[in-house]
Amino acid sequence: MSALTKRFFYTWIISSIGMFLLSYLWHGVILNDFSRLNYPKEIFLLLAALTYIFIGFVVVKIYEAKFF
Repeated sequence: MSALTKRFFYTWIISSIGMFLLSYLWHGVILNDFSRLNYPKEIFLLLAALTYIFIGFVVVKIYEAKFF
C-alpha cells in the first residue's frame, strides 16, 4: 500500500470517528436527544456511523482532489 493510500485511509477513518464522536457528544450528552427516539438507539447509532463514514469519505476525497 502506498503512502498516499495509507494517508487517505487514515484521514478518512479519523475524520469519520471524529464526526461521530462530536455528534454523540452533542446529541447524546449535551442536548440529550437520544431519550426522545421512537426506535432503538442501536439502529440510530448504526445509521449515524454509516452516514459519517460516507461523509468522511466525500470530505477527504474532495480535500485531496487535484484542483485544490
